[in-house]
Amino acid sequence: MSYGSDERPKELDRIARELKPIQLPPLPENPLVSVLTANYNYGRFIGEAIESVQRQTYTNWEMIICDDGSTDNSCEVVERYMANDSRIKLIRKENGGVASALNAAYAQSRGEIIALLDADDAFRPRKLEKVVEALRRSLGAGLCVHYVQPILDASGARGARVPWVLASGWLAPEALRKGTAVQGMPPASGLSLRREVTDRLFPLPADLPRLLDAYIARGSVFMTKVAAINETLAVYRLHASNTSVRPTYASASRHVDDSKRLFEALRRFVEERYGPTVSRAICLEDDPGFLELLLGRYVLSRAPDSDGVGDVLKRLPDSPRKWMWRFILAAPPWLRVPAVREIWGMTPLKRFVRPLFHPLRLK
Repeated sequence: MSYGSDERPKELDRIARELKPIQLPPLPENPLVSVLTANYNYGRFIGEAIESVQRQTYTNWEMIICDDGSTDNSCEVVERYMANDSRIKLIRKENGGVASALNAAYAQSRGEIIALLDADDAFRPRKLEKVVEALRRSLGAGLCVHYVQPILDASGARGARVPWVLASGWLAPEALRKGTAVQGMPPASGLSLRREVTDRLFPLPADLPRLLDAYIARGSVFMTKVAAINETLAVYRLHASNTSVRPTYASASRHVDDSKRLFEALRRFVEERYGPTVSRAICLEDDPGFLELLLGRYVLSRAPDSDGVGDVLKRLPDSPRKWMWRFILAAPPWLRVPAVREIWGMTPLKRFVRPLFHPLRLK
């Protein structure tokens, strides 16, 4: 935008009033739910994911698993379940990444509702029943979200449910003002969508190897209202290599780069839907989460030079989180890295103290 900082909020308000959700017809009485799963070398987990779908109280579903060139026994595991349940389908393809696998699965789906399930996650038994009820009850909502329960794979320890609070309602104006970011979105296995929404999102961009769940969630809020279910209806695993278990400078840098790719993909999507005026109004530096990534990466780098950090901190909205980062940056060097790892990582201390800090909404 070419206008000054005083004019920008007014212009964003004007643009926000132009954003409108798509119109959705009523759901049929017994809609088919298509559960999409991309799998790569998760033979040790995929059986549990399938069984969690088979245990659903809502039975009108199909599960489409796209195996992305696994070299383990994943396909053999899936085929054993297919032999006794015709609702399960397997697609085999050469390795091409999660986006290509989900695109292949979506192309074969028939459901009025699309539910995502990562190959190492699992649904609670009433997940699909609750989603169908919520989307039928919430007129105009094409995205349904709920809480998910993280499990640390190595130990089986359970973390506090995520997100802190759930997003709901028409959130496009918020996403416009915050660089496409929206608080309260769960990971992939907590997302379910009306087909009218996914038909506009798919195929997913092949140049986005990670953060596809964020692309789906953030892209959706520019099209439709969000219905929230105030229950924990899925579990998801955190692995030893996961950034959220033990963040490092390398993992934080990778996440910064991924966030930039995500932003550019979303800006292209918004431009296709609303035109260049709206897409140009979105600024990545308006995303508080991205700014915190930059601050965390700086701390994890252990760099003595703090040039630019003050400017990043100034851009953060006034909140308890801003004071938290001020404290970290002012702390002695030996304390900064452990502090960031407690905030971002799934550590024993964090699992204990996190409920006490709910008002701060620490990540």
